[in-house]
Amino acid sequence: RFALIEETLKNYPIDGCELNLNHYAGGSFFHPDRIEAGRAILTDWIGRIYRAVKQSDPERELALRIPTSIEGARSLGLDPQTWIREGIADILVAENFAASSLIDSTADFRPLVSAARDSECRIHGVIRNNVDTDRLGTAPIEMIRAAASNYWAQGIDGLNLVHWAGNWPYDSSFYEQLRELPHPDVMATKD
Repeated sequence: RFALIEETLKNYPIDGCELNLNHYAGGSFFHPDRIEAGRAILTDWIGRIYRAVKQSDPERELALRIPTSIEGARSLGLDPQTWIREGIADILVAENFAASSLIDSTADFRPLVSAARDSECRIHGVIRNNVDTDRLGTAPIEMIRAAASNYWAQGIDGLNLVHWAGNWPYDSSFYEQLRELPHPDVMATKD
């Protein structure tokens, strides 16, 4: 896997790399008896990737998509607190795996925001726009505002819009959502 990342870094004009470490179907990256030891192995691997990302261009960034819960991440063999402390992640992109396909206005990013305080690491919250009910496929702007406003109020540094590209062709309401999302002050006065 590292060879694929290295090939991409060397051969393409990219701004960085995002690793999705949140959708591991096996439940963890390591055997249950080896999770603790596995965290060190995975941290070494993340550090190796971080150094490769920065090697030819220090402006490139490494983003790591992980569970919103620190304990949830640790149960998979991930160690976001160590990555923050060691400075080997530019961005931690947090999402609730249980609600990974649907909008989640109640995600709690505060433990990760607190862990990243006084570090260079930024915390981004994954915001999805899928409702998937018998009446709605995608969330109306009011639901998007609610989720985004909740995320911003917790002190996140940015939003990651996962799977929004699937809303093609884009209409005016889609663009309205995009325009408002980075502005909690604009959304605060709206429904």
